[in-house]
Amino acid sequence: MRKNVGVGDVWDERDMNMSAGTPPGSDRGIGLGRRDFLRRFGMLAAGTGLGAWRLLDWAWPSEGCAPKDPCNLQLAALHLSGSEASAVLAWTPPADLGGFWKYWVMRRPSGQTQFERIATIRRATRTSYVDRMISLGSSYEYQVWNVSRSGSILGASNLLGVSVGPVPVPDGETTTTTSSSTTSSSTTTTTTPSNSSQPSAAGVDRQVTGFQPDGFEVPSGQTWEVVGTVETPRNVVVRGTLRMRPGSRLRFVDVDESSFVGGGMDPLATDVGLWVVDGGRLDIQGTPRAGWNRTGTDSSWQPGDEILVAPISGFGSDLAFPAFAPGSPVPQVPGCPPAEVMNLTRDVVIEGTPTGRSHVFIRSSSPQVIRHCLIRNMGPTGKLGRYPLHFHHCEEGSRGSVVEGVVVRDCGNHAFVPHMSHGVVFRDCIAYNVLRHAYWWDPPDASNDIRFEHCLAAKVVSWWSSGEGEEKFRLTAFWLGIGTGNACVDCAAVGVGGQADTSGFHWPEIGSGRWLFEDCVAHNNAYDGIFVWDNNGTGHVISRFVGYRNGDWGIDHGAYVNDYVYRDCILVQNGSGGIQCHADSFTAPEMLRFERPVIKGSAVGFHKAASTLPRYPVLLCGAEITDCGTSVKVDDPAALVQRSGC
Repeated sequence: MRKNVGVGDVWDERDMNMSAGTPPGSDRGIGLGRRDFLRRFGMLAAGTGLGAWRLLDWAWPSEGCAPKDPCNLQLAALHLSGSEASAVLAWTPPADLGGFWKYWVMRRPSGQTQFERIATIRRATRTSYVDRMISLGSSYEYQVWNVSRSGSILGASNLLGVSVGPVPVPDGETTTTTSSSTTSSSTTTTTTPSNSSQPSAAGVDRQVTGFQPDGFEVPSGQTWEVVGTVETPRNVVVRGTLRMRPGSRLRFVDVDESSFVGGGMDPLATDVGLWVVDGGRLDIQGTPRAGWNRTGTDSSWQPGDEILVAPISGFGSDLAFPAFAPGSPVPQVPGCPPAEVMNLTRDVVIEGTPTGRSHVFIRSSSPQVIRHCLIRNMGPTGKLGRYPLHFHHCEEGSRGSVVEGVVVRDCGNHAFVPHMSHGVVFRDCIAYNVLRHAYWWDPPDASNDIRFEHCLAAKVVSWWSSGEGEEKFRLTAFWLGIGTGNACVDCAAVGVGGQADTSGFHWPEIGSGRWLFEDCVAHNNAYDGIFVWDNNGTGHVISRFVGYRNGDWGIDHGAYVNDYVYRDCILVQNGSGGIQCHADSFTAPEMLRFERPVIKGSAVGFHKAASTLPRYPVLLCGAEITDCGTSVKVDDPAALVQRSGC
């Protein structure tokens, strides 16, 4: 079935008296009052300035569905605003509702094969979905998939094609929404446009600028845009779409960090920040800039940008990161990659103040787009769940989210946190001068299909500057936690502080998923490049890691028994040595392996320490160890097998 929508039979909200009978041009009366109709589709009722509607021939399907198969997906209505439209999709759930089922609303551009998930529906009732991302003149195809708890696709609805033609939107009313920062409720009144209102860009319902004393709330189904600088001492709550483009700045002012409560799932008036909830979306797209590289120049970098270079001498978070002039020679330790050069300038900004830090909290069923944005002076220290950029329990709703070219700097809490939120890609991001683990989520919860691609952590400071605590002794830049399908590729960690066992990359004692880990670099950290304190047999593979000039070990591997494979690692001029291995092989001899490491310029090349839970021997093969005081040190000769080749 394919519905083609074009010019004609267009009403605005003043014409939508449904209870009077059949609207002009419609083939079927639906017998609902106007408020009932809108509420049936989960939308606001009177006075919302919904703009132009195109009602289509539709009815709730009466046919039954096969067990586990959603069926009879239909297009019920279109709401048009500027250059975009919202599709109201009606569907019928399966008759058999036993077990743990959920439903994915899937969409793809017509003529393509790849679907994207645009919603997750867990309540098995006939329902609808309002899709805000249809550009006029475009065509899409939709399906509803039934997915088991384990992720298996059990059934699918019919394939519904939707083609949106140009539809004129009549001049009408606009809206002013007044929201309270102390509750999640809002009141909406209809007003006549004034000369003082901001003109709306295409696809934008309202523009926000200047000082907002009460904060603001973006209603579901609407797109608001930050224009220029917006300052507020109260919450910004996003249930629709909040858009930011070059020149946009959202600043939280007069924030009292001491009043923060932390934790929970819903916005709190005390915990002032940007809250993205329900089906809310961030559409943040600054001017593209390469985040960091090792060449020292990029065509996207502009005169006046703040550009720093990582040090290659000294250890820990007290290191200075000096300014760098693009095109200058990049410092380099022989045999290792050049140092990292980072650009910290972005022309879209979300920030607090140095004495009043705020946060970004995303608990949404919609994927987010956050590109080339600076997040600064955020993350109150010690406040649970109040992080500079925090995906919180989004589960499958976050799948497809992209965080690209984002800089989190000068912050007092974990920088990038995808907590129980799946399918988020972090690409070319920078965490600079931040407290606590920079890339992290709460243990023992799992996050799946998280990708850290070409991400950098620089100058990571321990919260526990005195006393005891994990982050004093095991602070890390990348905390590689529990989940499946996760990846850390081409990432770098430099200047991580703290005390013993702090590191650039950490597989924690509480357990780790099996990560794809390739081409990462750690240098000039207070202690280790990699620190593993894990016990499992899941077969981790670490490929082409480079660790140089770390204060203690390039790789410090434990705890007692596990199965890891290290391949083609380069370890140069680390304080104590190249590799220290505390563990034995877990499931079979030589399943814990170090293949073809290159180790140079350390007191000890490879140290096999005795394991307190001995199992099977470790394999060291094809090692190239030079300029070390002791090439190989073995506490228990039976625990290590050496070969010249692998």
